[in-house]
Formats: sequence, C-alpha cells, structure tokens
Amino acid sequence: MWKGVCQGKTVAIKVFSDLNEWQNEYFNLKQIKKVCDPYALCLLGQYTKDNKGYVVTNLVNGPTFLSALAGNSLEKRQSYSQPMFDLVKGLALIHNAGVVHLDIKGSNIMMDDHFRYIDFGYGCRKGVYDCIATGSVYSAAPTTDLEQPYSWEEGMSFDVWSLGVMLLRWYSMEWDPEFNMKLAQNGTINDRSVVVNATSKFYPAYSDFSPDFLDYIIRTIPNTGVRSVVGILLVRDPVQRNVNFEFAQKILNNSVNIAEETSSDVLEIADALIQRLVSRDVDNVIPTIDRIMSLQS
Repeated sequence: MWKGVCQGKTVAIKVFSDLNEWQNEYFNLKQIKKVCDPYALCLLGQYTKDNKGYVVTNLVNGPTFLSALAGNSLEKRQSYSQPMFDLVKGLALIHNAGVVHLDIKGSNIMMDDHFRYIDFGYGCRKGVYDCIATGSVYSAAPTTDLEQPYSWEEGMSFDVWSLGVMLLRWYSMEWDPEFNMKLAQNGTINDRSVVVNATSKFYPAYSDFSPDFLDYIIRTIPNTGVRSVVGILLVRDPVQRNVNFEFAQKILNNSVNIAEETSSDVLEIADALIQRLVSRDVDNVIPTIDRIMSLQS
C-alpha cells in the first residue's frame, strides 16, 4: 500500500502482484462505488503496469479498528455509539449493493470521521460465483469451513457474525487484559487462540465458544441497548442471523443514541417494529425478541 497524488488529491494506491486478486478487489470496489462514502473505501481508479495491478482509492487518515480499540479505555468505548451505527449501516449498504466482504476483522476497518470497511480482495459479488469464506479464524462464523463455497445468503450471514465479533470486542470486557487472563487460566481460550505482542491479550476463535459462554461475554456489556444489538448478531443459525441483522438496522434507525438506550427502550422499539414488519415472517421475528429478552438479565 502506497500514498500517492492523483489530480492534486492525496490518495491510497494498493499494489497487487496477483492480477486475479487485483481484479477481484477492483470489481468489488467498483460495485459499491455509489454507496461507499463514508462507510468504505471509494474507488478512484485502477490500472496495470509491469504485470502488476494497481487500485487507487481515497486515503483514510486514521487508525485501524484494532488500534482504536487498544487506544481507548473501556469506559470511553462503551459510551461511544458511532462504531455500531457506522458499521451496521455500512454493511447494510455494501450488501444492498451486491457485495459481501468475507474478511471483516480489526485490521480491515479504519476510522477517520467514520468507521470504514477496507480490503475487499476476498469479497464476493452477488450472482457472479459461489462465495468462499476466506477470513480470519477469530472472526469466522460457527460451522464455517473456510474453503467451502457459500451461497450469497450464507455469505451475508458470515459478514454479520464477523461484525458482531467486532462490536463485542469494542463494547465488552473481552479486550481487557485481566479478563483475558481469566479466560486463559480457566481454559476457556483454546489452542486456536493467538497471543498478540506478548501483552496477554488474546484473539479467541469466537465460533468455538459455547453459546452460554458467549452470552456471558455479551453480558459484560453494561448498556442493555448495545447488548441487545450485539446479542442478536451473534446467533449460530445463519438464516436467523440475517433476519436479526435486518432487525438491528431497524432498531438503530429508531434510536437516537444506542449507548444510552435501556432495555425498556429497546423492547418498546422492538414491539413497535413487530407491528410494522408486515413483510417479514413473524415466526422469524419472535426469536429475535426472545434473544433480546434473554440478554437483559
């Protein structure tokens, strides 16, 4: 990745030695070009030279999600609604444009005025071919074979789970070193986990956690509004996960500041939404409400 100047504007230039990877990144960015700003990289141009591919995008002047996570206190992160609003809305726009990302993780999200998705090289365009989930193990969805072709709908649910993992890390105790040490000492973190920079901070494979233990981590989020949204994204059934993501969008569209919402606020919104979701099978909406209720205690 290089910084450059294009028509007097500072830009980012990503260089690919593999032309197939370059083409995939280019076509994915081209597909989301109309909805990219301010939630993703925006394609400005592309070219080939000396058997290498080049993609030119806007330059994001800010930290990665991972750096922002490590650089802000838990208390500050838990009072900050923007990551949830930006990442949920951004993912919905990307999906609606016909692209699934398939590699959502801390290093593939950057922050300037907004949180933006970057690195679409593993993405998949609707109707072109079967999606292959090639993301990182720690953010991979349950029962995911990283080499197994996916339907479009399953690819969407893969992204939703990965987004849920990012938000869980932002808002819960999971990133706290003492909490992670406790997980390691009691054997909860398994052999697939990675120690980062010898700081006692771990990357657990969240899909390996039992549902009960995952709920335990979700409940370390003190605000019940945030907890509700994170909790409905992290369900194991992929069909229900996509329904829940649609529901999460509607909750956020009816929330002024999710970091200040209470459980009663969220349930009031949810109850009103049920009356309005005439196009959605109620049998799929009720488990969403049940999931929210189960996380309130």
